[in-house]
Amino acid sequence: MPRIKNWSVLTLFFISGFSGLIYQILWMRQFKYLLGSSIVSVSIIVAVFMLGLLVGSWWIGKKLAENKISDELKLYGKLELIIGVFGLLLLIILPNSKSLFALLGQPTLSFNVVRLIYNIVLTTILLVIPTAAMGATLPLLVSYFSKQSNTFRKTTAQFYSINALGGAFAAVLTGFFFIKSLGVNNSLVIAIILNVFIGLIVLILSRSSKTNIPTLKNEEINTGKAAQSINSRSNFFLIAAFTTGFISIAYEVLWIRCLNYLLNSSTYTFAIVLGIFLFGISFGSILVSFLKRVVKPLILVGIIQFVLSLASVGIIYLFYEYAYSESFSNLFIISNGLESNWYENVGLNFIFSLIVFLIPAVLMGMSFPFISDLYYRAKGEVPGQAISKIYVFNTLGCILGALIPVFIFIPAFGSIKTTLYVLAVLNLLLALYFFLKTKSKYRSVLVGVLFALFTLITGILSSGEYLASLESIGEDNNADRPIFYKEGIMATVKVYNKEGKYKSMSIDGVTIASEDFKQKESIIGHLPFLTNASVKEVLVVGLASGSTIGSILKHDEVENLDVVEIVPSVIKGADFFKTVNGDVNNHPKVDIYIDDIYSFLSYSKRQYDLISSDGKFGVLNKSNTTMLSKDYYEQCYEHLAENGIFVQWISTQIPNAHLKTVLTTTASVFPFSELFLLRKNLFILSSKTPVPMSSEQVLKALNNPTVAADLSESGVSSPQEMLSAYIGTNNTLGTLNTFDTPVLEYDYITERKKDIDKSRTSDFRNFEFLKEKYLESEQAISDSKNTITNNENYISFNSNRKFWGSRHFFFLANHALLDGKKADALKGFSEVVSINHSANGNDIAVSAKHIGVFNLDTKRYRAAIKYFDVATKKVPGYSNAYTLKGVSYYYLNEFDSSRMNFASALELNPNDQTAQEFLTAINKKD
Repeated sequence: MPRIKNWSVLTLFFISGFSGLIYQILWMRQFKYLLGSSIVSVSIIVAVFMLGLLVGSWWIGKKLAENKISDELKLYGKLELIIGVFGLLLLIILPNSKSLFALLGQPTLSFNVVRLIYNIVLTTILLVIPTAAMGATLPLLVSYFSKQSNTFRKTTAQFYSINALGGAFAAVLTGFFFIKSLGVNNSLVIAIILNVFIGLIVLILSRSSKTNIPTLKNEEINTGKAAQSINSRSNFFLIAAFTTGFISIAYEVLWIRCLNYLLNSSTYTFAIVLGIFLFGISFGSILVSFLKRVVKPLILVGIIQFVLSLASVGIIYLFYEYAYSESFSNLFIISNGLESNWYENVGLNFIFSLIVFLIPAVLMGMSFPFISDLYYRAKGEVPGQAISKIYVFNTLGCILGALIPVFIFIPAFGSIKTTLYVLAVLNLLLALYFFLKTKSKYRSVLVGVLFALFTLITGILSSGEYLASLESIGEDNNADRPIFYKEGIMATVKVYNKEGKYKSMSIDGVTIASEDFKQKESIIGHLPFLTNASVKEVLVVGLASGSTIGSILKHDEVENLDVVEIVPSVIKGADFFKTVNGDVNNHPKVDIYIDDIYSFLSYSKRQYDLISSDGKFGVLNKSNTTMLSKDYYEQCYEHLAENGIFVQWISTQIPNAHLKTVLTTTASVFPFSELFLLRKNLFILSSKTPVPMSSEQVLKALNNPTVAADLSESGVSSPQEMLSAYIGTNNTLGTLNTFDTPVLEYDYITERKKDIDKSRTSDFRNFEFLKEKYLESEQAISDSKNTITNNENYISFNSNRKFWGSRHFFFLANHALLDGKKADALKGFSEVVSINHSANGNDIAVSAKHIGVFNLDTKRYRAAIKYFDVATKKVPGYSNAYTLKGVSYYYLNEFDSSRMNFASALELNPNDQTAQEFLTAINKKD
């Protein structure tokens, strides 16, 4: 056969790997919306996909062994066409298959085994044919191109490498470009077109290839003495293929878990990791193809496995010990700080992923063709049958490697770290067994030396108990040791005392709840009860600390409250917040479902008077797609009672473009959507029908002492103060965020940088945007024609205007301070203090402190004390204001007053070094 034919098909197989990876990534997304994003659902999808590959490889190997395939190339072309046809069918079927999954999909409090089995069977039916066709392609092409003596290893390595390389390119392009620019469905269309193109071209090539390559004779299938002497080892090589598949996928899954704790769980990061992993496999495999003669392949494979075991130990040290170092932490904080750009953030993620994945992936890529060749030479089977068996065992190992470490090892051993050590030891044992299988007389000594070396390196690279995190890096210092720490099957949950003051909870390194968040978490719980809605049936999305649930349960009219939490370990973590959540785990009105919220809503038949959704919005966080998508809002709308309320919190610190997208997406689903702004927290109150807020309901809530205490901490002690936070109706027009076009997964850092360049911060740019919306609503608010107020005397637009003016001056003053314009800053802070709006106490306190500092610097101590008094009255816990007031009294030689204020400061902040030093100086004077 002409050489050009070989490279033609290699090129087409590259494209096949490219399209196959697109399918894998995007089918995973589509099935998540059918099965949910829980670890069980994700595992079903991954296992079924690989099961299809296994079935396809087994089927084609059986046909090749029976010599029932007359034209491998022609069949390969047909398989590519089958993949394309079924890709098209699934593109049509999957969006309309929810009713099929709903037959046994009703959510239950306990684990539903029948539902699990049904989902597995249905997913298998939908995926088995296209994935089996994918699995059959590699053995088929290896069989076709190995019909020349001594080309099996080279052919296997080449095709395995080129297919993985295509997947690597697809991973990066899909993650960085296709989904963002084309959407999920259009990206799938590209894969379908590519498969049809491959199939047609291969069918054309097959017409002229029938007699170019001779069939192998028995003597060409390694039946000589060398092959016979190691024939008994063939089963061991199948076990080795299984074991390497098991270990490789287990490493990938667990290392990604660790990376998500350090890096942001973003579409970019996933694309980078998958791309590097597949590129490493491709590079390792192609290296093997260039090795013309390997004298001692058993020793070489043993070395590869031994190095992999050491790499695993090194990676454990990296995640559990070195990542705590100051230099490492500073590097990552810089790359994710407010001033970082997209290239710094994504670039550093790339470099770190490269450090973790590249070398191990190269070694894994070398293992497959070597073990395949060893089995082929030992067993003496035809090439297609040999590669098929190896591929089947390797894929079976991959399936179990994706399941057993997560569902058995982590729960049994209690941590990812121990599980990784177990895998490293398994790698070591495999390596040592390869060495023992050699004929070297020194093999026992070599095994002993390698075992001792592994033990020594493991001891040297000992590490701590806890994974290091990025986004909440401060929680990992010595002052923030965990109260509760659980590396569960879904995520790592930690409860800790933040800076010794606030009890907080993080999931995979991201702080999701804290006593410091109490204002936001209590307002989202109380706000719906300030309207005329009758709230009896409640759904809360996400448990976290449970403080929002605790706020809701303070309203006696609530009869039932369902909570949907996707991470099981969070439930145990919530027990450490009983004082704020009302002992939610044992509350008679509360039912907790372990499920993905979109899956729960898709298959639940319940209606709710209130759905409370605390939508997290982190840097580049993939979960934004679900919790802030039109598809999700539509599900909430369907489960909302006719007079029910959907409430969602959004931080104003997100990029302005993304805030507009969230508001646009919400308004596209709910006919009535109202906005409230309290400090940096935006609350969206949405409904099917107008649900007005009345003074009677607000006063009723304030007459409840526990509710009044919560609202008072948020600056609300009267109906007037509550309505000072009202902006108006959400009628924003802009880009929609959907499952098909998940725009919120992208450009977070780029858009944040635009805000910084234009307005210093996203917070200020969003404030200006919301202020404009508020002023646009002036007539509606003044005339009480909005859906919130129905009494024209109830709200004073002028009071609200003063609130916005106060916030505006505060932002301008801070910007002037950053620019070194002290006079302008002083003028702005003075305006904030002068307006003295009751709903803006925090800004007033900070402004008064800055004015006090100005007077302190100019030795006007009495004036400084006056403003520090204002600060401490507005915010009694303002420790720095007490310290500065103590300094002012010190310079007035009024040491008793000075001592008293320093004592107050230290009571609030025991680590206040300034207060400690001045107290020491006062004591010396005494």
